[in-house]
Amino acid sequence: MPRHNAILIPLLLVTMTATALLCAFFCYYTVRLAYLNIAVSATAAHRGSGMLIGAFAFPLATAVFGWIAWRCARGLRARVGVLNRK
Repeated sequence: MPRHNAILIPLLLVTMTATALLCAFFCYYTVRLAYLNIAVSATAAHRGSGMLIGAFAFPLATAVFGWIAWRCARGLRARVGVLNRK
């Protein structure tokens, strides 16, 4: 195994795992924010700029972290596939 793959494969694996977990976290909070905003009428008095910022930032963070995790997974699959072909 070339030295750059020995370093890059664990790095891609850790980065992919961390960004996938962050993607899942922000996805949960996007759904939670939508539920609180639509279904819970008691929060009407507290709807303000924070909820609007979250409505924009959480889906954006979900998409960005998901894209990074997907790119790392593709890079990892390409490098592990090269190693398995021998």
